[in-house]
Amino acid sequence: MNDPIRREMILVFDTKGQITYVNEDAVEIMGYFEDEFLEMNIADILSPDQLEKIKKEALLTGGEKEALIHETSFIDRGMNMLPMQVKVSLTLKNGAPS
Repeated sequence: MNDPIRREMILVFDTKGQITYVNEDAVEIMGYFEDEFLEMNIADILSPDQLEKIKKEALLTGGEKEALIHETSFIDRGMNMLPMQVKVSLTLKNGAPS
């Protein structure tokens, strides 16, 4: 049986949506260079409705260890919609979103 290679795209963004970390898989999957990602906002690669859904879900987790999971589509460098399963969690620093 040929199993597809599973890759995990990891993006970290702050409360303003500025991307602060991106892993190598994200660079390969989305087609952007790492330095390009770090100049982007999460709104650059998500539709407005999906962005709002992710923000709400992050607030719902409130820093809990359990992340909410749902399906969304990211917009890659070629302007293609890439459907993906997303885990959303809010990171707290000194009790406040970071």
